[in-house]
Amino acid sequence: GPRSVQAVFFNLHTSVVGDGTVSVSSTTPPYGINTVAVLTANASANWAFDHWTGDVMGSQNPESLLMSGPRSVQAVFVRTAYPLTVTTPGGGMVYVNGEAIPAETFFPIGSVVTMSAVASSGWSFKEWQGDANGTNNPLNITMNQTNNVQAVFETVVGTTPVGGGQRCSK
Repeated sequence: GPRSVQAVFFNLHTSVVGDGTVSVSSTTPPYGINTVAVLTANASANWAFDHWTGDVMGSQNPESLLMSGPRSVQAVFVRTAYPLTVTTPGGGMVYVNGEAIPAETFFPIGSVVTMSAVASSGWSFKEWQGDANGTNNPLNITMNQTNNVQAVFETVVGTTPVGGGQRCSK
């Protein structure tokens, strides 16, 4: 009788390191032998595609992969920016590069930001806590990590004299 021809299909496994996705174009899995899968790495916000590992090497994007067997590919993404969150438990405001910023504002890796603590009336700036410390105001920090910083303010202690001090006259 007629000989049956067995179709050969291969699976393609994709994964990511960092924050992003891999999309695969054209045909749907499983892939017939010698079909070409086109891989596109899509970086998330504040991340960038760096390189492929596994059955694809290099940093071409998109990249074509010949499906001559089961394949596993990983896209590696790297950060391009880190978030800065500054909190003030009352008593004042903090300006970053001269403006008030929302929580988790991203700044490019390696950039230097200037934080200025401005005390409210009746308060004074005491110190920085969290990922920055000390009493320098303004304070420059380099964005090489996620930074959560708190500006600590204290109430100004009054210096009015208490008690006597009455002059004795002869």
